[in-house]
Amino acid sequence: MKRAFAAALGLVALVVAFAFAPAKAADVTVFWQCASTSASGVTTYGQCPANATYPLPTAPQNSSGAPLYVAGNIGGYDKVIPDATAVSVTTYTLNYALGSWRDVAVFRTTTQPSGLLDVIQINSKGGMTTAVSVWAFRRSHTNLSSTCTDNVLFALNSADLPYLVPGFPISITPAINNATTQSTGTNAFVPPISVNNADSTPSLNLAFCVVTGGTPTIGSTTDIEVNYGMIQD
Repeated sequence: MKRAFAAALGLVALVVAFAFAPAKAADVTVFWQCASTSASGVTTYGQCPANATYPLPTAPQNSSGAPLYVAGNIGGYDKVIPDATAVSVTTYTLNYALGSWRDVAVFRTTTQPSGLLDVIQINSKGGMTTAVSVWAFRRSHTNLSSTCTDNVLFALNSADLPYLVPGFPISITPAINNATTQSTGTNAFVPPISVNNADSTPSLNLAFCVVTGGTPTIGSTTDIEVNYGMIQD
């Protein structure tokens, strides 16, 4: 009798332990950008050199193939902001500003004026193929001490260096493509550059100055267009 009672108690304990045991986590398959062997506990896909490292996963999924999360621009606001600041109908001198200061409202709100700058494109309706430098600052131009006046030598003031966007200046050389008469040139930032407004009273602006890298001849005041690609917070 005692043995039967003990066996019954053991069976009840086993049932209770099984009922309250923590559930096994669902199997997860992780798709890597570059992987060739199994990392601990995950299945990997793709082909890599023998000495490849494992970067961050791009699309974790459960065993049914449903995504667990998506890595990327979640909740961001993608926007391209065009700018057509007037230029002079003239032949420019090397290192002269091609148009004046360009205050560009790249941010979404003044409560959080920040985001990622991911691309700048220079377009010329007249087919300019001269390289230009683009300077970018985290303030509106009225709060800067540098000089960027159309068809005047660009002058950088040292007081503005703390507000220079990291990675700038950049150089872009427009090119005529296919059978067109216009030219375009693009600089894509990989990864995108974190930017914010640093005006004492926050604004939506970054200030840009486009500077000649040669002696282009411009035939129209609306010849030059600049597009700025932003991922806004």
